[in-house]
Amino acid sequence: MLHDTARVVAAVEAAGLSVQERYVRSPLPGVEVDTDRLYVLAHHP
Repeated sequence: MLHDTARVVAAVEAAGLSVQERYVRSPLPGVEVDTDRLYVLAHHP
């Protein structure tokens, strides 16, 4: 991952959103660049 998970989540929360879930997944071999992906699901409280 290019960014630290905790820092991304902190930035989302600092923007006033509430993080509900977060997922980290590996790249698809031979299809994507060899970095993990972070998905953050958040909503406005």
